[in-house]
Amino acid sequence: MPIVGSLFSELASIVVPNQRTERIAKFLADLDRRLRAVESADGITDRLENEHFSDLLEEGIRQAARSLSDDRRQYLAALVVNSLTTQYIEYSESRHLMRMLNELSDVEIIWLRFYLDRTWEFSERHESVLALPQVSLASPRNEQDKAARKTALQNSYKEHLCRLGLVERRYRVDMRTRQPQFDKDGVRVVDGYSITTLGHLLLRQIGLGGL
Repeated sequence: MPIVGSLFSELASIVVPNQRTERIAKFLADLDRRLRAVESADGITDRLENEHFSDLLEEGIRQAARSLSDDRRQYLAALVVNSLTTQYIEYSESRHLMRMLNELSDVEIIWLRFYLDRTWEFSERHESVLALPQVSLASPRNEQDKAARKTALQNSYKEHLCRLGLVERRYRVDMRTRQPQFDKDGVRVVDGYSITTLGHLLLRQIGLGGL
């Protein structure tokens, strides 16, 4: 494909430490595999030569160089290729989604996917991330402290997803009065979280499902 040569031109134009070269190579290999799968799509050649695509590709390479996981590089490759093949989203919007992806940790992506896929199988596979600490007042102090820290971190992941507009809070309502419930500080009680349209879109564009 014509794009293969330009991929390596982009790589050569970016100065990166040697230890990051392998990360970029893995990203480009996955990207090349995905591009070959869609090379027969109508208008794909013209879109490959679009300057906005080149900008998106360069940002993908930069993020891939910093990524520490194969999963993250696969998300980036999927987002770049889907920017070519998805008709309802513009390059500028794909660029925005890539910036948003850069703000998320791999753990937060698991939480986002959880709000889409609440199956037992998914929860079991990511138990170390999703499981809630099980302690009581009778538990040793160190276990209570560890549980409190993990709960605080889990809450921060969910709130970060909320701030980005990827999930939204569900608030608890009194079933008898149908009125919202508040805690002792007068704050509405959160009863859970739901994935938003934007959350669905991001997951779809990075190859993890969604609407």
